Amino acid sequence: MAKTVLIGVVTDLHSPRCHQILDAATMPGKTVALQVSKPKGFKYRSGQYVFVQCSQLGWMEWHPFTLTSAPDDDYLGLQIRASGDWTEAFYNLIQDRLRGRPASDSGFPDIERGLSQTAGAVPGKPKALPFPSLRLDGPHGAPAQRWQNYEVVVLVGAGIGVTPCASILRDILNNMQKDGLQESPTAGEQGARAKSKSCKTQRVFFCWCTRDRDEAQWFKSELESISQIDTAGYLDIDIHITSVESGQPLCNLLKIGQISSHQVHGRDVMTGLQTRFITKFGRPQWPDLLAKAASALPAGQDTVGVFCCGPHTLGKHLGKACKSMSKSDQWPAKFDFHEEQF
Repeated sequence: MAKTVLIGVVTDLHSPRCHQILDAATMPGKTVALQVSKPKGFKYRSGQYVFVQCSQLGWMEWHPFTLTSAPDDDYLGLQIRASGDWTEAFYNLIQDRLRGRPASDSGFPDIERGLSQTAGAVPGKPKALPFPSLRLDGPHGAPAQRWQNYEVVVLVGAGIGVTPCASILRDILNNMQKDGLQESPTAGEQGARAKSKSCKTQRVFFCWCTRDRDEAQWFKSELESISQIDTAGYLDIDIHITSVESGQPLCNLLKIGQISSHQVHGRDVMTGLQTRFITKFGRPQWPDLLAKAASALPAGQDTVGVFCCGPHTLGKHLGKACKSMSKSDQWPAKFDFHEEQF
């Protein structure tokens, strides 16, 4: 969630407190990714959001942003795109603070990143200025947090609306590592999938729509890690680059190059991701995606949870497909549609 909101008074129920920025990175699409200190006892569910205040930009302004970290992570993750006066000023502020900082050795995105406030300056360069402190109010509930209520889930994100999906993907990754799903002796066999002990959800279909292939780098480490660990086929990943229309001659040439490169190097030439999935072109065909999800329902289950995080137009088309296919003659499954607009 990244809508601009102005709030003069914040309720005491959530006790907003000061948080330190531990690490930061500038990413494609005029976006900054942050790792923020997580206070002891701070609990939340993947998909929830917080209100953020930066006193250097005005103490009365609080803006909502979805947490991109998972509940088990030892930090709070935020991803903020410059799309208005406040976010533009915040992006410039973080970019300014990143100058003169050494490269990070952490697992943070490998794109122009900085270190914590205690990091020393790069020799021969001016001492880096400290990151600003932030105040957070939350967490607050959001539609995407209900994903664990379903055995089969469809997650759809567009642009910066992918942030709730990022939190859920990190949560899935942590659960898979905790449960040891990658060690299943029957991995990859239909009907013999490993069962997660950490949540009800047993199959996830993730669809990310973006106009810019560089934005696929936002969650490169999470997507690659999940692909390597998920030998049991728990997660399906579809990344659609909508700026290239499917069926065009250029698209057909790109597909040939993609397949050849992936077979040799195991890497998608469009996004640079080293996963078992290849980027697709054009807009998703929602009936096909929903049908695939419905066919993955285990015996005795008839409901698929569909979560859409993006612009209203995206939700309108996907919601219409869910309504038309629910309990139809062809598909006896029900598609529970949840929308969060960005």
